[in-house]
Amino acid sequence: MDKKNQYKSIARHFKNDARKNKYQATVYVKYKDDARFWKKILENYPLQFKYYVQTSKENKASGSGQCLLFHQYQLLSKDFFVCIDSDFRYIFQTENINIENFIFQTYTYSIENHICYAPFLNQILADKNMQLFDFESFLRKYSAIIFELFLYLIHSLSINDKALTLAQFSDIISLKIPPKIQNDDSIGTIIEIQYENIRQIIEAKCIELRQKYHESHLKNLRLELDSLGIYPNNCYLFIRGHNLYDEIVKPILGKIKNKVIHNEINNAKKNELQKVNWHDNLLSNIQHFNYPEMNKIQKDIQLFFS
Repeated sequence: MDKKNQYKSIARHFKNDARKNKYQATVYVKYKDDARFWKKILENYPLQFKYYVQTSKENKASGSGQCLLFHQYQLLSKDFFVCIDSDFRYIFQTENINIENFIFQTYTYSIENHICYAPFLNQILADKNMQLFDFESFLRKYSAIIFELFLYLIHSLSINDKALTLAQFSDIISLKIPPKIQNDDSIGTIIEIQYENIRQIIEAKCIELRQKYHESHLKNLRLELDSLGIYPNNCYLFIRGHNLYDEIVKPILGKIKNKVIHNEINNAKKNELQKVNWHDNLLSNIQHFNYPEMNKIQKDIQLFFS
């Protein structure tokens, strides 16, 4: 069986399975975490979710690629649609990535950017009575620091000159939070030190790139990003989400949890705190906060199911 017919068979199976189990549709996503995210976002509709299982020989892009192959082979419909991470597709306005073609997208780089939405993180900390850190202030300042380099990344990717790759960009903007922090240290103070470190590294790289690109390149790009709602105070929503969560947000949440546990004198409460799983908490409690990227998803949902 050739690849197209194989995908036809899979799509037919998913559609039949949805009807058999009295679901409105089957939703195909990249991974298990994506299924959890989209299931929460689409919780008002009777949908079943299927996700791609990656083999050890396949790269991490295979999941999204498989989702989009269903579109390429014209197999998507109201009763079998896909939900994907935008990656840079939203920024580059990739054709046909829309609900008219039965494709939902995150509008942020990935689902991880949504679970790292700063007011949501602050709400999670408040719910756990762990308000030791202000993610809104932190991510607003972090975005401002990385924004110029982000512009150079997008421009370099758009012309494919490899002057700044995604891997290089991700490494430069990583805060590299130290694994061990003394319990009497302020988390904010540690972050400020790391801010200054990456600010200097970013400035050095930007000086290098300013020699390569004319100022007009960035000016025009900034206007384009403005029209998409991407600004110096929110570009953290459009960088690679796994890096944002794994290398920045997750370590900070871990430090907060450890500090609270250290200061807690009640052993029963200490045990409860030890059980806190941030990743599960964030995916399980993702909320429809009123911000443009989530609002775009909600608008797509309303139009698609109307």
